[in-house]
Amino acid sequence: MPLEIDVSAIAGKLKAYRYRNGLSHKQLGKILGIDGSTICAWEKAERVPPQKKLNKLILLMKL
Repeated sequence: MPLEIDVSAIAGKLKAYRYRNGLSHKQLGKILGIDGSTICAWEKAERVPPQKKLNKLILLMKL
């Protein structure tokens, strides 16, 4: 059964990007210059990326 991810919000888009590219929270965090636990919190929508990191995510994910 395929994994279903709601990509209507940044949290889902981030998770889908990470899965498609085979990246762990830690690996994506390293790319963005943040801790992997922050990526996890963003994916769970517990926290929202600050604008500067959001801009970097948009460029990275080509949104």
